[in-house]
Amino acid sequence: MLGDYLSNKSLSTPIALKGFFTDRQKQQKDNYGFQSGIPGYEIPIQLHPDSDLEKFRVAIVQTLMPYLKDISVTHPTEWTPDYRARHRAHLSATCRLIAQKLKVGLIAHGKHRNKTDNKIDLIVFPELSVHPDDLDLLERLSDVTKSIIFAGLTFIKHQHTGKPVNKAVWIVRHKHGKARQLQRIYQGKKFPMREEQKMGVVGHRPYQVILSLRDKARKTSRLTGSICFDATDLNFVSDFREKTDAYVVTALNKDINTFDNMAAALQFHMFQHVVIANCGEFGGSTAQAPYKEPFERQIAHVHGNHQAAVSIFEIDLMAFKDTAPARAKKEIKSPPAGFNGR
Repeated sequence: MLGDYLSNKSLSTPIALKGFFTDRQKQQKDNYGFQSGIPGYEIPIQLHPDSDLEKFRVAIVQTLMPYLKDISVTHPTEWTPDYRARHRAHLSATCRLIAQKLKVGLIAHGKHRNKTDNKIDLIVFPELSVHPDDLDLLERLSDVTKSIIFAGLTFIKHQHTGKPVNKAVWIVRHKHGKARQLQRIYQGKKFPMREEQKMGVVGHRPYQVILSLRDKARKTSRLTGSICFDATDLNFVSDFREKTDAYVVTALNKDINTFDNMAAALQFHMFQHVVIANCGEFGGSTAQAPYKEPFERQIAHVHGNHQAAVSIFEIDLMAFKDTAPARAKKEIKSPPAGFNGR
């Protein structure tokens, strides 16, 4: 990111460069979560030329592999060659399913002949659903759908301690003229669940990724994400509710009712869209927002277990930026106490 700024002639003097670092330090201070003790790092992203933050297209993906029983309790980072081949084939088939599901929706709405609609802005995969060696499949999916991707990775060993950790990855797209660059940005999990602790998995979340999105009309919006149990950290929720406009969660969770209730609470208390992608083994993926009418509040929900599924829908990331009700195309709820806008 610094290189992009340095290419600007306005930073050709020492004074201008000092000003850049001063502004950056202020930004980092503003993004710091003082209650949770987590620094937030903002990544600026120029969206696809046809993207609109008021019609931000999201896909929730439920994959079936790996099942919870497939993960070794004693060696959670290791897989047999046969299983790895099946897992990669499953992910590859899921990527094709996403593209086909997008095509189905476009045909139904008479938009299949318009190439500008043949895209998804954000795709969310479940926790532990993608092996690090298969990220090339997600990058190809990003090229096909022009999307940002947030996906949970299978357990990996920490590069310094050697202990297993739980991470997710953001795959983001940068466009420079006709060239495109895909960047992998990692997001850690701070609070392992009881089953993970039995496997020796340790917490590791040194920072929080915040994506700052800008569309063709130069509107801006910010989103961030967590891995499963980290979404229950109320200190984090308090820190970031006025910093982001959407909160996405990659999950592998048996307790569907608790996470449904958590999403219903978070969308109001954070006053923004909340998107949860759970694994197909347990189901219950959901997207919710603090609209006044209940039938508008729940945007998407996949019921039932053992289901591979893809849900594609649009959200308005500009709807809840302030307390003015006229901004939203749908009637929104009154904001929670203390919310002053973003």
